[in-house]
Amino acid sequence: MSWFFEKIHKIDEPKGRLTKKQRGRTQIHKIRKKRGEIIPDTTKIQRIINTYYEQLYGNNFKNLSKMDKFLETPGLPKLNQQEIENLNKPITIEEIEDQIKTLPANKSPCPDGFMRKFYRTFKGEQIAILLKLFQKIQEVGRLPHSFYKCSIILI
Repeated sequence: MSWFFEKIHKIDEPKGRLTKKQRGRTQIHKIRKKRGEIIPDTTKIQRIINTYYEQLYGNNFKNLSKMDKFLETPGLPKLNQQEIENLNKPITIEEIEDQIKTLPANKSPCPDGFMRKFYRTFKGEQIAILLKLFQKIQEVGRLPHSFYKCSIILI
């Protein structure tokens, strides 16, 4: 059986070298700042990119008055009482099960990094955990901080 693993290793070696070459071609080795300064340090580059996206997608509550003004604009659709009650009712086990069933197959992972197969395989355990989470969110009235985080991958 060891001959089998030796063959696999020999097959994977060129693939590994190819992957390293591709990574080297796609990695950002230097960037130019607004003033024309060139930065060749990958650690600094990573910090600059992280800061840029944190500012771009971070919680920015500076324009709350503008948002309030927009929401008071005449003509925007309003929810009726029945729709409000429907949205505020507790999430049920059946709703969670339905959502797990409708997750697309073989797609990118969900924001938590897990794919549909994981949720389907451990559906029983997941439903109990998710139900408890949603109940806590409804009780507290806000989402956990981790729900506001995302991963951005530069292509």
